[in-house]
Amino acid sequence: VLSAATLPTTNAYVGDSTGEEERSRAMGILGAAAGLGMMLGPALGGWLAAGSLATPFFITAAFCLLTLVLIAVLLPESLPASARQGASDSRIRAFRRSLRPGRKPAEASSPEFGRIRVLWQTLVSPFGVLLVLTALASFGLANFQGVFGLYGMQRFGFGTQEVGWIMTAVAVVAAAGQGLLTGPLSKRWGDLAVMRAAFLFSAITFVLLLLAANFWMALAATALFVLPNSLVRVALTSLTSQRADVGQGVAMGLSHAFMSLGRIVGPLLAGVLFDLDMRLPYLVGAAAMGVGFVIGLGDRSIWARRRS
Repeated sequence: VLSAATLPTTNAYVGDSTGEEERSRAMGILGAAAGLGMMLGPALGGWLAAGSLATPFFITAAFCLLTLVLIAVLLPESLPASARQGASDSRIRAFRRSLRPGRKPAEASSPEFGRIRVLWQTLVSPFGVLLVLTALASFGLANFQGVFGLYGMQRFGFGTQEVGWIMTAVAVVAAAGQGLLTGPLSKRWGDLAVMRAAFLFSAITFVLLLLAANFWMALAATALFVLPNSLVRVALTSLTSQRADVGQGVAMGLSHAFMSLGRIVGPLLAGVLFDLDMRLPYLVGAAAMGVGFVIGLGDRSIWARRRS
């Protein structure tokens, strides 16, 4: 529960601290750092657990405490309190007016109720398209992650060593793609074009995973699959931050909530489909990415820059 607040708050901090032109690069570096942690964390945890299964938990607690100290000492608040409250209130008022053109919205009986109402209006507004795309991207990736170990063992006879090497390649490619490619690609083509291309290539590479016939082909296909997936998440986060009308914290919280929704539904559905046919989870994942590509092409209302 406590950890769930970390990434949305971090993304909101980056959104407050960067201009729109540099936001994709900053989000990419943040994603690369997270990918590096996910790559090194399991390896370090496995090594530490050799002596005692409790050791990794104590080491993690120490890292969290160290992080808290570093934040308190080195990290300034992104906005002063007056600016945070003022920006949030003005965006909420502007957002209400945009949803009810020509009408003065009735004030809610309490600030809490008013904010809940704004959240709901956000979900049913054009901005909600980005949240749906975030859920689709997360759902597609979760279809891959949820059954890959089983797929590798049943299709190729992979053991834990082969699966481990491929998962390591996943982390390396994701970190490299987000850290090195996101900024230049977004600067050259824009976040919207990167998002569309990433959805399309994710759908294609999902199918390539089914065509792999041995370990090396599976490794190459997985690397090709992970690269556009790592880019689409950063592009969506950057677009969500840029188009947010209700404040960075609310926008990032909603984005990660929909991301978590995809991570919940994806593995559950993938497990059921795998029992029917081991190819079905990847075909459904490809279809989800294809739907994301079509939505990204078809909706024009959300792609305009945020109103001032």
